[in-house]
Amino acid sequence: KVGPPRFFCCVLPRTPGAMADDAAGGGAAEGAEGEGPLDLQALLDEVVERNRHVSGMLLVQRDGGEAEEDLAALASGIAPLPDAAAAAALNHSFDEGGPQGSEGLELGGRRMAIAERREVGEFYVVVLSEGRHAPAGRSPIAGAGEALDFSAADFLGEASVGGPAEGQTIAIAPGAFLCPTRKWVLAVAHDAGMDTSFTVQVCTSIAEYLASEGE
Repeated sequence: KVGPPRFFCCVLPRTPGAMADDAAGGGAAEGAEGEGPLDLQALLDEVVERNRHVSGMLLVQRDGGEAEEDLAALASGIAPLPDAAAAAALNHSFDEGGPQGSEGLELGGRRMAIAERREVGEFYVVVLSEGRHAPAGRSPIAGAGEALDFSAADFLGEASVGGPAEGQTIAIAPGAFLCPTRKWVLAVAHDAGMDTSFTVQVCTSIAEYLASEGE
C-alpha cells in the first residue's frame, strides 16, 4: 500500500498544480477528486518548475511494463527526446548487463555513465553521471536497508551550502536518477551544484505516486 509522501521537497496530490516548492519548505494544496486522467506533462512541468534541485524530467515507456499500447516519451527540461535506441538503453540500464563504462547512454544530449545501481526503499534506482564511472571496488547494488550515500570523490562532493540540511550532497557534474514505474522509466536530472539528496527524493516520490496511479 502506498502511504503519504515522505519528503517535503514535493507532495503528490491528484493534480500537479498542488506540488509544493522545496525551497519554501512545501505545503500541500488540496487536490480535487475525480478530475479525469492524470496530466503527465503538466505534472512534469510543475515538478521541474517548483524544485530547484531538479533540472529536468523524462518519462519513456518501460519495456515489459503494464502499458497496453505504445506510449510517446514526455519530458520537461530535457531535450531532445530520446530516440528508440536511447530509450532502450535507459530501460536496459537497470540490468546488470546494461550499458556500462564508456558505452554509457544518452540523456538530453549528454553522454551519461552509470555510476551506481542501488535499492532505495521499494525502488531500484540507477544513478547516472556525465562522463563518470562507478567508484572502483564498490558494489553496484546496495541493500534496501542502507541509507543513501553518494559521497564518492569521483561522483559527488560534500558541501554545506545552507538550506534545510547540513552537509548537503552537492553534485560536481550533471547527472540523473532513474526509477521504474508500472508503465514508465522515470528520469529526474540535476545539474552540477544541485543537491542530489533532494533530486533522488523527487525521483522516488514521483515514481511512487505514478505507480499508485496505475502509471
